[in-house]
Amino acid sequence: MKQKLILALLALSFCIFPVNALSVDCASIALPEQAAYLERGTTWVAFRAASEAYGLAVYWDGEAAHAGEVTAQPGLGYLQVGDRYIPSAPIRLKNGTIWVPIRVMAAALGADVSWNAEREHVTVGAARNSDGQSFYDEQDLYWLSRIIHAEAQGESLQGKIAVGSVVMARVQSEDFPDTIYDVIFDTAGGVQFTPTKNGAIYNTPNEESVTAAKLVLEGEREAEGCLFFLDPRKSTSFWVPKNRTFCVSIGCHDFYY
Repeated sequence: MKQKLILALLALSFCIFPVNALSVDCASIALPEQAAYLERGTTWVAFRAASEAYGLAVYWDGEAAHAGEVTAQPGLGYLQVGDRYIPSAPIRLKNGTIWVPIRVMAAALGADVSWNAEREHVTVGAARNSDGQSFYDEQDLYWLSRIIHAEAQGESLQGKIAVGSVVMARVQSEDFPDTIYDVIFDTAGGVQFTPTKNGAIYNTPNEESVTAAKLVLEGEREAEGCLFFLDPRKSTSFWVPKNRTFCVSIGCHDFYY
């Protein structure tokens, strides 16, 4: 509700501010110069300047900057908006300023972005009203976060995302079931995920496992396209490495196509 009220009050007009050859349309108040820059095809915008342009007060708590329900913490690969996690290139902190890719910032505000390459001009539309609904299917988040936690609770965030990515790759594959739940509990050819047999799937996931699940549901991927993984130190079956193509090792897990 808080986010809905904030978004409903945002201005509908635009402003333009120059950054060398780059210009950006944003919300109604004027932004300072050097509030954005273009690097390797990505426009980075100053978190404070962009937030204030949309009428959001910004404060720093010692670790992260906050604007309404939007939180930007330097070094993390996502913006948090309430209970939503939007994947991003790692948030940057330069000379006391937090920088965020403009498309990620726009997504956090519910706005659209367009790019005119000829003019080197970015347009960020007005923020849209929130419908107050969750961004995630409740059952998908429930089961995806639990399989991630059961399989990778001791792994890094990258490792957790990789496990979730395997589940999503199977959902999208013609060779596996079409839903997250059915993929996790699939028994074709035997139990596919050991936690469904030993009961670990029912353990409450920790915060990072839930974060990883949300990022995966937002489209974040590691070991993209891989359909199998195992911990070679613990596995009792080596059918996968004998029959599938190796992709990458992340933490304790090896991933295969």
